[in-house]
Amino acid sequence: MHTRHFAGAEGFLAVVGAQLEMDEVRFGLILGLAMRLVREPHAYGPEDPWFCAVEEGGRICAVAMRTPPHQVGVAHFSGDAEAVAGQLVSVAAELWAGIPGVVGDQELADCFAAQWRRMRGVPTKARMAQRIYRLDRVSEVPLSRGEFRLAQARDA
Repeated sequence: MHTRHFAGAEGFLAVVGAQLEMDEVRFGLILGLAMRLVREPHAYGPEDPWFCAVEEGGRICAVAMRTPPHQVGVAHFSGDAEAVAGQLVSVAAELWAGIPGVVGDQELADCFAAQWRRMRGVPTKARMAQRIYRLDRVSEVPLSRGEFRLAQARDA
């Protein structure tokens, strides 16, 4: 298992973009941020953004990115989450003495936070658990009777 670094969002997306797009519901945050950074590299702060992938056996197991001073974002595709987190924590620890947090797939984010806590000796806590909902189909709903008209003062 090894890490691969990218100089910018364009190179990052050229390699991992298709994998992120395969499950845009789960990986939309990293995908969206990276797409914006292609157009505007310092959209989220003056420091250069950081992009990294963890690879094993020729396949990408996970990716991470950060737009300092913000959190590290992670996306986990395959492989052991503990081992992947270890790779990412080692790289991140070489770059920053502290980070404000990690966001992404719960399993990988939790492993990352736990390993960061052990390495740096700092307390961590879960601040927010989020869920993602995906719309797979739209139900046919009968429309109400009526017609469109311009709103008037009496409608307020």
